[in-house]
Amino acid sequence: MGAISNALVTAIPNKSGYPTLSGYTNSNGQVTFNMFSFLTYTIQISGPAIGKINNFIPSNANLGFNTVKNIAANKVRISNISLSTNKSIYVYTGNSKLPVKANIKTGYKFGKWKPSPVNAISNSTKSSTNMINNASKISLNFSSVISGLGILYAVDGSGANKTNNAYDPSTNKWSKKKSDLVSRSRLAAGVVGSKLYAVDGNHARNGIKTNNAYNPSTNTWSSEASDLVNRSTLAVGVVGSKLYAVDGFFERAVIKTNNAYDPSTNKWLSRASDLVGRRGLAAGVVGSKLYAVDGFGGLKTNNAYDPSTNTWSTEASDLVSRAYLAAGVVGSKLYAVDGMSALNKNNAYDPSTNKWLSRASDLVGRSQLAAGVVGSKLYAVDGYNSGYLKTNNAYDPSTNTWSTKASDLVGRSALAAGVIQ
Repeated sequence: MGAISNALVTAIPNKSGYPTLSGYTNSNGQVTFNMFSFLTYTIQISGPAIGKINNFIPSNANLGFNTVKNIAANKVRISNISLSTNKSIYVYTGNSKLPVKANIKTGYKFGKWKPSPVNAISNSTKSSTNMINNASKISLNFSSVISGLGILYAVDGSGANKTNNAYDPSTNKWSKKKSDLVSRSRLAAGVVGSKLYAVDGNHARNGIKTNNAYNPSTNTWSSEASDLVNRSTLAVGVVGSKLYAVDGFFERAVIKTNNAYDPSTNKWLSRASDLVGRRGLAAGVVGSKLYAVDGFGGLKTNNAYDPSTNTWSTEASDLVSRAYLAAGVVGSKLYAVDGMSALNKNNAYDPSTNKWLSRASDLVGRSQLAAGVVGSKLYAVDGYNSGYLKTNNAYDPSTNTWSTKASDLVGRSALAAGVIQ
């Protein structure tokens, strides 16, 4: 049997507020996702193989769908799959139909199985779904890698030199990690894959174009290709596998530059500029679009960038003008929190309706903070209000409430944050 490459696999969480995952199988017919162990997923497969699994429960497992030549059976019923560590499921169809009540067995490989009227696969599951194969001699494997809730990394900032602290919501504790390679403030950060990229910022009162990558698995930083322009007070958003750095400030002027960084090639590419130059804005990605909101100078502008068309569009303005705010996306909504002139305001933007809605205010007014989304909650950390803050408040959109969490290890402002699963 040969492996199927370039099959699109999509994992849709069966609970709102968590991201849909998608990817294409590699030359070995495999795709790997970081999934939440406490969720179930609907797995959809399209392309060379067509399939659907309801109520998939990830558990450090490999899930394989296999066919051999001369397929006569075109339907295999599978469901409610939960695997123990390092186990696999193999489903075979051959030159005659499977038994009417085909079953599943975990951790067993049928090296030379031929269809027969007896139960070829044992250990039945509860309810059923369809896995339809439309080609012969293929092998499609899905690998799920268990993920915890995720860790928020708060990096750099005024009052903290080049500090990098990690917050784990599951334990409500902070820990000190390896410091950035350069001290800076007014930077931005984005996570691509398993690394956090800290880009640009202000160093020694000058805008820089430094791009450093933090790898939590090794607790190390590396210097990557620099941005195409020096700047600070910019915003960053990640769409797909690329990081987009938009707008900012350099040499006493606002800029509307939009540059895309591809970690796989370690190269930057100039993209269509924002419709307005600004600094002190925030950004969030909903679906496949980046939304750049607000900014210094009394702005409440909300512009959307679509990388697929390399175009910007003007969307509904925020309910209040502000700068040096933070933003995070929970589910399908962008939450813009705090900021200069707005202090503890929290507004939610829904791209599907192009409308904003006022939500519960943060427990403290502040600007120059950072935010990250872990699970289904937004964490607003640090900032400035008559001094450096180390406040960490969590917002839960499902209840529209805030709660106080463990404070950062150091007070600071003008920092950046990113969440790594």
